[in-house]
Amino acid sequence: MYEELILRCSGREKLGTLLFIHGFGGSYRDNASAKELAEYFDYYAINLPGHGEADLPYFDSSLEEYARYIADYIEMRDLQNLMLVGHSLGGGAVCVAEKFVRNRLAGLVLANPIASSIYETPGIKKIFFPTNLEEMIELCRFAYYDFDRMAQAEGFMQACAFSLEVQRRKEPYLQGLFDAAYSGKTLESVKTAQRTLETETLYIFGRYDRIVPMQDPGASIPGNPCIKFCVFEHSGHCPHNEEPHRFAAEIYAFARNVFSKKR
Repeated sequence: MYEELILRCSGREKLGTLLFIHGFGGSYRDNASAKELAEYFDYYAINLPGHGEADLPYFDSSLEEYARYIADYIEMRDLQNLMLVGHSLGGGAVCVAEKFVRNRLAGLVLANPIASSIYETPGIKKIFFPTNLEEMIELCRFAYYDFDRMAQAEGFMQACAFSLEVQRRKEPYLQGLFDAAYSGKTLESVKTAQRTLETETLYIFGRYDRIVPMQDPGASIPGNPCIKFCVFEHSGHCPHNEEPHRFAAEIYAFARNVFSKKR
């Protein structure tokens, strides 16, 4: 049922388990910090329904059902002592999923999760649905702070072409998901979920994110003493890919602090 990636802890110090949830149009491959995180955690990542390589049957594209999908996976794998990490759409789903599995969680990490501030982004839907490789590259240019550096990475163009092919094949589903996930009602539900989080949470966002532009965190995010904010000064929408070493280091430090309180 689940498309998953599992990397067993490869380092001497194992802190616990980590589950990564990708963003809209992404897949479990979409995390440049995965191998580094696997030095400290048993690392899991899954494809959300309608994403990744396989064609999945119809799935209710509400954020609540995505959250239940994540919670069911956690229970199926019996994941405990878990750092649950979500990016963008995945971050919104993780916020909602927290109430279902908080007894299994050690901490929550939100990387540029969807927020109502997305309304500040003009023409966002058109940007999210490229029709050719040139538009896919423009989407990446829009998402990344330092696109030229990212574009020099080995396999970048091949990854763009692959993502375009997958997205075009699944466009009818993704169009419906976009309309559901980025509706005012759904985005308000994410904010409500953040108000009621009971798990210690690290909230990461890129200073130059143009997809989910953030203002002062205190004004943009519901007041909740469980949430700690962290700004990545050299990132746009994808800090886990733009600053992967710092991303892994921040999660490691956060996890060490959380686990020390549990001893």
